[in-house]
Amino acid sequence: QDIWLNEGFATFFEGLTEQRFFPATWENWKQSKINSITSQAGGSVLCDDTTSVSRIFDGRLTYNKGAYLLRMLEWKLGDSLFFLSLKNYLNDTTLAYKYAHTPDLIAHLQNTSGQDLTSFFNEWYYNQGYPSYQIVWSQHGNDVQIVANQTQSDASVSFFEMPIPIEFIGDSKDTTLIFNHQYSGQIFNGTVTFPIKEVKFDPKLWLISTHNSVIALSDL
Repeated sequence: QDIWLNEGFATFFEGLTEQRFFPATWENWKQSKINSITSQAGGSVLCDDTTSVSRIFDGRLTYNKGAYLLRMLEWKLGDSLFFLSLKNYLNDTTLAYKYAHTPDLIAHLQNTSGQDLTSFFNEWYYNQGYPSYQIVWSQHGNDVQIVANQTQSDASVSFFEMPIPIEFIGDSKDTTLIFNHQYSGQIFNGTVTFPIKEVKFDPKLWLISTHNSVIALSDL
């Protein structure tokens, strides 16, 4: 059941290698993993059939979704706390030369970061699917308002709670605001000090999601 601790991590560090040494193909690497994960509606990172070799070594779920689960944890916790958590996990003498299990990793992530990750792992590890986001935005002077809706690909998860990055682009400036999305239809307010020409959702591909839409309120 915990095979992703091998193969998901291996794929995640393949991605870090891509980012560090092959930046020209980094964006394509991320997008290809997301495309693979979202090519089917269901599927959990947790291996739910250990009698099937093809399920154990499922490229879409064990490798790609496992890797992107880690990337989303890096986003959610921040680089410093995320990698410190991994160092503490790696150096845990109670696990050395033994088998680690997913709750062992979760314990280190939570103890190091101080965050409760129960919902995150219920949504992204134990259950199935991924979200799609529908973003409606408007600007009045320097005030910007966002309405963030979400649908889910699988009924096992009613909502994926994640911080969502939204980039606002003007003629010569841009800024990215991060909103803590806790329910569909949530309204956010922020400040953007230049006329907005374009809005992009998750421009650096931190999140597993697909079929997202961004619409100006004036276009509705």
